[in-house]
Amino acid sequence: MMRRLLKRNTPTAALLLLAIVLTGCSTTRNTHLYPGPARPPQEIARIACESGGEPFTVITAVDGRPIRSRFLAGQPVLCVLPGAHRLAFYWKCYDTVHANNLSFRDADGQLSFVAQAGNLYTLRSRDAGERVHFWIEDQKGRDVSLREDLLDAKPN
Repeated sequence: MMRRLLKRNTPTAALLLLAIVLTGCSTTRNTHLYPGPARPPQEIARIACESGGEPFTVITAVDGRPIRSRFLAGQPVLCVLPGAHRLAFYWKCYDTVHANNLSFRDADGQLSFVAQAGNLYTLRSRDAGERVHFWIEDQKGRDVSLREDLLDAKPN
């Protein structure tokens, strides 16, 4: 019975399967970096990295607590209590990718900011060639970093 239904509705079944797979891939994972059970969104602040491919930026620690990240798997949204926080991060940009030659630049640094409940903060970067500018932006697009870092991207 199921086989006949799928055979007659193959395009529909394929679209349904694709929708299920894509929904599963785009589901945002949250990592709670505070004690106790999960809290409602209006009581916490969320931190994310800008995404969209290359260059890669990942948060490696929040307030000295290491965060496990994988470049290809993406990074979860980090949930923290309101207050002052310090982010450590790693940035990597591939300049040349050929069969026998791989050239990249990377940088790491730290930024501090004060998180407010209910807000989303995004770690952003701008590649300026030999230097990379990093800042933390709130959901209204304002730079909320307590200290701006302009880091040298280290050639490897």
